[in-house]
Parts: sequence; structure tokens; C-alpha cells
Amino acid sequence: MIPSVERVRSTVMPVLDGWRALSLSRQFLIASSFAILLAMIVVSAWLSSRIESAVSQNSAVDAALYVEAVIGERIQGLADKPEFDPAVQRDLEQLVLKTPLGRRIVSFKVWIKGGRIIYASTPEHVGSTFPTTSNLREAWQGRVKFDMDALHEAENEVERGLNLPLLEIYVPVRRRYGGDVIAVLEFYEDATGLVADVNQAKLQSWLLLSIIGSAVVGALYGMARRASQTIDRQQAALNDRISDLSSLLAQNLSLRERVEAASRRAAVLNERYMRRIGSDLHDGPAQLISLALLRLDSLRVGNAAAPVPGRPPQDAEAEKTRIRQALESALKDIRVMSLGLSVPELDNFTLSQTIAESVRAHEHRTQSRVELVLERLPAQVADREAKIAIYRLVQEGLNNANKHAPGARVRVLAGSAADGRILVEITDDGPGFDVMAGGNGDRLGLIGMRERLETIGGSLAIISTPGHGTRLSARLPVGDEACISSGELHAQ
Repeated sequence: MIPSVERVRSTVMPVLDGWRALSLSRQFLIASSFAILLAMIVVSAWLSSRIESAVSQNSAVDAALYVEAVIGERIQGLADKPEFDPAVQRDLEQLVLKTPLGRRIVSFKVWIKGGRIIYASTPEHVGSTFPTTSNLREAWQGRVKFDMDALHEAENEVERGLNLPLLEIYVPVRRRYGGDVIAVLEFYEDATGLVADVNQAKLQSWLLLSIIGSAVVGALYGMARRASQTIDRQQAALNDRISDLSSLLAQNLSLRERVEAASRRAAVLNERYMRRIGSDLHDGPAQLISLALLRLDSLRVGNAAAPVPGRPPQDAEAEKTRIRQALESALKDIRVMSLGLSVPELDNFTLSQTIAESVRAHEHRTQSRVELVLERLPAQVADREAKIAIYRLVQEGLNNANKHAPGARVRVLAGSAADGRILVEITDDGPGFDVMAGGNGDRLGLIGMRERLETIGGSLAIISTPGHGTRLSARLPVGDEACISSGELHAQ
């Protein structure tokens, strides 16, 4: 049983696969052609049978009218006795076999009740009795019956030997003035011409149905093809859309993971920043203020007590000067730290103005010189997040250059990259460092800067080797604003 199922499946599956591989329009063409062909076969068969029946009936009715009108009158004597006079037989032969109708009649029989033939064109049938057929039975009931090529009864042995298409007609002959049926005339008409007419009518009906069917299939196929092409285009567009959405979904998932990782790292970095600020406050301003407090205590004690043996007398004015210097140093450190922590008002700045402001603040704070080159930057005001990120990037890069490469030549370059993003580079010709050696507390600002850029879709690359300087290269999106074509050079 199983091998049989497998064989059927191995035969059917390739056909189904081939069917599924066809376009909708081709599937419709095949299915509709099959349906139309099946409908044509059914309709043509029904129409052919109706044509054959109608033509045969017309011929039978014409013959029946002739026989009943002409011959029926001659055989009224059968109502009194079931025998033919020789004169009546001669009349029958003249009327039936010698007339135009008779030239189409190849056999003729006269039946009386009981299924007996009292006259026939074939002499050996005269006096014979045969079983009553359904057609003969209905003829005795007064109905004209006919049949085309139904020569399967025993009484049709002679007719079968003629090898001709025959129309078998049964005509009831009634007693004069509408009485009972007294005899049934059965004759066989040569239907060669009738069959030819029927076949021609069938052929014409087939041709007409073929033309109509082909026109219907063609019209439906044209509509189905247009619909299929529309569906194919929409399917292709949908597949492209799904592919794009899948790609965007993958990118969103990747970005989400990066943002989550950046948020976690930002929390860690923020804690590091807080520790560094605390350390800077403790090691800088706090130490200086503590020193000032100690000197104030020393000055107060010196004024209240006698001079200590072995220690020179304190100079109150000199001590006040040292306290003032310590406090001024502490204040200066606090101001420097405040400038590093705060951002100037950037809301109405363009990118060029933002970068220039960061460079200017660094030059003012460190009394150093920075080469600034701006090329093809957007002229419109950019979003605040991008401007803050760029300001902090330039600030941190310049601070690192000033700290790790004092006196080195520093250059800031900003412009539009080939991919439509903004490129900002900070380079110095200082001693450089080994990037692969990993970060430390001194590079905390660069790590935080990379995290800040990644949160807005940017990136930061650090390129440096010992003895060959350092380059910070950042790329970040700021929109599709128009760019200015002329660059500007700023050097202090």
C-alpha cells in the first residue's frame, strides 16, 4: 500500500510543483480553456442530439403525413379483415416504391395487432410474428415514432445487411374518421443525406461554439493577464518592502542593542567623571583652600601669642600675601573646571560657529594656537544634540592635545564627508601613543565622547602610533541641509 502511495505522490507532486510555478494568468488560461472545452463538449453533444432529433422528427412527420394521407386510405379494408387484396398490394407497391418518397424507402412493412406482418417489401417477412417493440407499442397507441439507426431487433436482419444509415419510422393508420388504430406502417428511409445534413449542422455548431469559446477565453485571459501583472508588480513591491523592513528591523535591533550598551557604559563613565571631578577638586582647589586655612590659623596664633623660640618672627603682610595667592589659585582652578563642564549658548549657532567657538574657548583658556579649517558645512542651524557633541569632541580633543603634546602643532578640520555625514578631525604632531594598549583614566573623555557620538548615530576613530602624532576622526549625521561651497580658515 505504501509503495503505491509513494508512486502516486512521486507522479503528482512534480505536476503540482509545475502548476504552482506558472503565473496566475497562465493558470487561469489553462483552467478556463479546460472549463470552456468541457462546456463546449457538453453543449455540443446536447445541441447535436437536439439537431439530430429535430431533423429526424421533421422527416418522420413529413413521411407520416404522406403515408397517412395517401396510403392509409388504401388499407382501410384491414378494419374488416386482416388480409390484403392483391389489388391493394399492387397499389401499395405503386404508391410506396414508385414515388419520390419510395425512392428513399429501402424497406416497408405493415403490422397488424399481435405483432404480425401482413405485408413487407421483403417477402420472407410476410406472415411472420415478432416481439412487440417499444416503438411499435407506442405506435399502436396512436403516436408517430422514429429512430435513427436502431437496427438491433430480430426483424431488422435484412435492413442491417444494407450497411446504410436508416431512419426507422412507425406510422399508425386509424380507422376512417378518427377511429381506432387498425394497422401500423413501418418503413426505413435512407438517411444518408439526413446524416450529412446533421453532421454539417454539428460541425457548424462546433465551429460557432469554438469561436465564441475562444473569444471568451481570450477576453478573460486578457483581463486575467493584466490582473496577474498588477499582482506580480504589487507582490514584487511588497517583497522589496518586506526586505527593506526586515533590513531596517535588523538595523533597529542592532542600534537598540548599541544604545542599551551605550547607556550602561554611560552610567559607568558618569560615575568615573564624578570621581575624576571629585579627585580634581580634592587635589586642586581643596588643597589650596586647606593651605589658606592653615596659614590663617598660623597668622591668628602668631598675633595672639609671643614669638616661638627658635622661629623667626612672622611677617603678617607676607603671610597674607601667601594666603591670597593660595585662594586665587583655588579660584582659578575652579573657574577652569567650570569652563570645562559648561557649554556656551549654542541654540542659534551653525556648525561652523559651534566649532569656531570651541576652538576660541580653548585658545583663550590655554593661550595656545589652533589651526581651524572649515569646508562645505551646512549653512543652516543644526540640532542641539549634534552641536553639543561636536563642541565636546573638539574641546576634549584639544584638551588631550594640550595635555599630552604641549607645544605641538594642532589642526581642526571639519567638512561634509562623501556619505553625506559631517567629518570632524583633530590632529597633532605630538609624540602619539599605542592605541592597542587600551584606555586609562587620562582617556576617559575620549571614551565618553565615543559613547556620546554613538547615541546619535555617529562614530569616532582614534589613529595614533608612538612618534607619529594623533588623529581623532569623527563622523556624525546632521541631516540633509544645504552646504556652503567656500571654506573658511581661522587661525589665532
